Amino acid sequence: KYAAKEFGTCPLVQCNGQPVLPVGLRDEIGVDTAKIFCPKCKCVYQPPPIRSRSGHHSSNSGGGGAVDGAAFGTTFPHLFLMTFNNLVPDPLPSNSAYIPRVFGFRVNQNAHRQGGNGGGAG
Repeated sequence: KYAAKEFGTCPLVQCNGQPVLPVGLRDEIGVDTAKIFCPKCKCVYQPPPIRSRSGHHSSNSGGGGAVDGAAFGTTFPHLFLMTFNNLVPDPLPSNSAYIPRVFGFRVNQNAHRQGGNGGGAG
């Protein structure tokens, strides 16, 4: 299922369609739904909405048929990759991070803290 990308792929562009694994953020039943873990960028994402395979099924459970995170628990993806270490992808290269730019110039991190007031008369 992992190799066939049945759990989906990482939404991060730099991961180039890396297969993901299901993970629970909590081990307690009924607390949260399953998420997806990318072993390449090591991030957890909300899975995309489940689409019904036929148009006449409806969900009575307000959760849209989402799987409880406790079904996989916090351990599954990590134990899976420890067991099948040949499936562990190479990590993202350090130079693959997205760099925000405005008109070709890097945006300084301090610019976000100023709130866009430009420091002018107020």
